[in-house]
Amino acid sequence: MKKPLFMSIFIATLLFAGLATAEIQPGSREFGLHAGAFFGDNLTDQSILGRRPELDDAFVLGGHYLYHPTAALGVEGRYTFVPSEVKNAPGGGSDMNVHLLDLNLLWNANPRDPTNYYLITGIGWARGDLDGDITLGSVAGVPARISDDSGFTYNVGLGAATPVTERISLRFEGRYRFIDRLVDRFEESLNTWEATVGVGYRF
Repeated sequence: MKKPLFMSIFIATLLFAGLATAEIQPGSREFGLHAGAFFGDNLTDQSILGRRPELDDAFVLGGHYLYHPTAALGVEGRYTFVPSEVKNAPGGGSDMNVHLLDLNLLWNANPRDPTNYYLITGIGWARGDLDGDITLGSVAGVPARISDDSGFTYNVGLGAATPVTERISLRFEGRYRFIDRLVDRFEESLNTWEATVGVGYRF
């Protein structure tokens, strides 16, 4: 259900692209904000006490800085905050904030047209921040716990940018994201999806 929902959101956002004209210029820069949806995945590679902890779907919020060395190529630094929670954890759920920091390359398909479509690819760092460790029980009287951790991440996706004015543009993006790990025990790599809408200011 997650993938069809993700694609529906992405396709629907593209239908709202405007018709203003603002050609991408070499050397141009953009600062922007984005928000949208994050679709989670399993946190561990095995069940724990009969349940498999999972990072829940969540709302996302973040910002980006984009530089175009050429009209066809963009280099972007991007931060995204995911205030999620862990489902199916022993002893009940726990909040987990996820911090995503990416360095992306954008290939613009038609930078001279009113609506520019582009390919996204990038690598970065993902950090999990559990509100409290997940307790598994005790071994020889010592509590056994799962704590948060960090790992690398990469993402690939598609986007569309449409100008509102010469300076302000709207961005609609959908991407697949791989996260190496977010916990320190029984870790599982995550295969997630994101759909975001953003606004950017060019200068």
